[in-house]
Amino acid sequence: MNNQLDLFEGRILTDVQRRMKKSYIEQCYKNNSKIKSQNISTKLLLDNAGFREGVDYINTFSYSTKIENIEFGYNYNNTNFKSEVEVERCSGGCQILYYTLRNNKITTNKSFVSVDGGKLQCTAITDQYRYYKPSSLLAKLKSHNKGIVEEEKKILKRLSVLEHTTLKYSKLYPEATILHREEYIDSGRRYSFSIMPIMYTLTIKFESGSYVTFRLGSENDEEYKIKSHDARSMNADQMLSYFNSQK
Repeated sequence: MNNQLDLFEGRILTDVQRRMKKSYIEQCYKNNSKIKSQNISTKLLLDNAGFREGVDYINTFSYSTKIENIEFGYNYNNTNFKSEVEVERCSGGCQILYYTLRNNKITTNKSFVSVDGGKLQCTAITDQYRYYKPSSLLAKLKSHNKGIVEEEKKILKRLSVLEHTTLKYSKLYPEATILHREEYIDSGRRYSFSIMPIMYTLTIKFESGSYVTFRLGSENDEEYKIKSHDARSMNADQMLSYFNSQK
């Protein structure tokens, strides 16, 4: 059996071990060649479709040569061994830049885009997990971002209505406690829970324990009562007298 010195560790490798290292390096080379080719294809498809680098997408692809300590073989048959290998590693790629809402403000997020047969996929901006023509994906990106901008405007409006209504009832009932609550609503768009559109309810709670809860409208002074509680306990005669006094 021929043996060869491992130049990295100063140890002797058998022919079988050398073949395992060689096969590993060759597989890494094949994988990296495929990744490089996919990145070139993806960028070309994005550019030709009208995506603007730095605005609609970024390309963070890079590669470098590294020396890594790799474990080969298997434990069950005592063929495992470690050896240093010089390999090329790739990282990054083409990422779509899209809007999202965080803490009621628009921020820009990134999502990797994949390629298959001249089509592109980026599930962060589409409702379906499938590949699209590059031009269609660009239209999806524009539609998604437009929807986020519109949703931010609605959120800011709701916050303005909340502030107005809170101030109004605070002045009318200065001794009462004003509480508000967020309720998530379904607008038909695909959202993560943290950025779903919201509406507000406002509860005016009095020292007696009585309270009234309103759901706020889309404009000032459009709130309507959804719940109330009278802390007073009235018997039947008191309730009849109370109703009789109503005009």
